[in-house]
Amino acid sequence: MTGVDWSLVGVNTGDFLGWSAVGVGMVDGNFTGFQNGWLAAITEGNMQGVQTGAYTRSGAGSSGVQFGLYNTASDFSGLMFGVVNVAETMRSGLQIGLINIIKNKEKLKLFPIVNWRF
Repeated sequence: MTGVDWSLVGVNTGDFLGWSAVGVGMVDGNFTGFQNGWLAAITEGNMQGVQTGAYTRSGAGSSGVQFGLYNTASDFSGLMFGVVNVAETMRSGLQIGLINIIKNKEKLKLFPIVNWRF
């Protein structure tokens, strides 16, 4: 899909390019643009851009900014800003929040307030 998705629940089975402003947004493919989910913004593929919501999740190869209460990514590069930030693999980037976890770091995988990997 290319364009704008304004809905209560937005489910896209392919790739998405554009702006998603939804209550809960789910993209099965890749997402490029601004994904704004009031409750949740979920991208199973890679997310390139900005993702906001109470809960955000992105897949492998993602880069950009995640802003939410609970942010999680399987493979991420960029900024995670929230209360809890969890990255399985962080290629490079910064986490700012109460609890920050970067699972692929040698030391200090869990660190409060700020965590990074460059």
